[in-house]
Amino acid sequence: MLLVMLCLVYAGIIAVNSTFHGIALNTLPDEMNINLMQHKAVAWRDRNLIFTLHYLFFPLFFLIQYALLRRVERHVVIRFFASAMIFSLLILFYQKYYDIALLNQPYWQELHRIGGLSTDPNAFAMTAFLLLPLFALSIYTEKTRILKIFYMLLIVFLFAGVLFAGSRTALCGLSLLILSLPVIHALAKKEMPILHRLALFISPFVLLLLIILLLPYFSNKIQFSAISTERFISTIKGFKDEGISSALFKGEQRATNYLIAWDLLASSPLAGWGPGGFYKESPTLLYLRTGTRFITDSALNHYLMIGGDFGLPILLINMVIIVSPLVIAFIVLRKLSDIKKRYIVGIFLVVNILFLIMINTIPPSYFPDL
Repeated sequence: MLLVMLCLVYAGIIAVNSTFHGIALNTLPDEMNINLMQHKAVAWRDRNLIFTLHYLFFPLFFLIQYALLRRVERHVVIRFFASAMIFSLLILFYQKYYDIALLNQPYWQELHRIGGLSTDPNAFAMTAFLLLPLFALSIYTEKTRILKIFYMLLIVFLFAGVLFAGSRTALCGLSLLILSLPVIHALAKKEMPILHRLALFISPFVLLLLIILLLPYFSNKIQFSAISTERFISTIKGFKDEGISSALFKGEQRATNYLIAWDLLASSPLAGWGPGGFYKESPTLLYLRTGTRFITDSALNHYLMIGGDFGLPILLINMVIIVSPLVIAFIVLRKLSDIKKRYIVGIFLVVNILFLIMINTIPPSYFPDL
């Protein structure tokens, strides 16, 4: 009940903030430029509403899922998600092999990235990341062979969809999830020697370090056709040649966007700049920083974007909402004895921790279908 109230408070503050900025925009002349990109006040009245709706999808869907999981059996919800993803996968493979323009924005067509029925290729890839473990669990929990085979095939096609979507974040997330299997096993086994458990917890970090050290030396010999792996290998080569700054920032506007988002948060830490504030204010800050007026992306960081748009209080509430399920799951895990249920909770914990790390590079609030 506390989470429900917190979601309602979160939605209420966003609505009030949006109303305040909407009133302010309505006081300006229609054709008045509100930034150096010459965006008009009349256009931003509509955008203010659109961004508000995007932000309100999160508490709305959180409450819907909360209600569903309390009243509907878990396997029914998973089957519903699986059915929805089949339609999206059909569109995605049609985009890949027949017509990339079908239900795909021109911007993503130019980048050769696809996302099925999702609003954005990143939204598809991040959704797949969250659903793949659920479908893997269904192989373990479903009793009929046909359903087990169905989920196996769905996992294969979803993984291919992630590769075609071109999301390095989702690809890295899936890789880290695979490396975290020893951690999930350690969480599931209640009776285990402490040294054995510690070794399982440390092993993913050792494997990750070895991959980071060795992969750059093999990257030139690896050839992939999928856009995700092409972008991932390009990042690895950048890391090999010029270090972390090249891997994350060279050839992208990511570093500049982070700095602008931080400036926006620092200059208005209590109330932010309103829904879509980064898009509205960043052209001016970009010009002050670099002398250019061109910006095409978001803050590329969930936490900076929430903080910059609505201030630190809303960011804190948002973090409490998204972290609280992990706290609840950890408490439940400590009380469980059934090995199957402990595996389920262990996977839930690891997947959600990885997701909270992944949204440092992709802000999911603008993806209502995620």
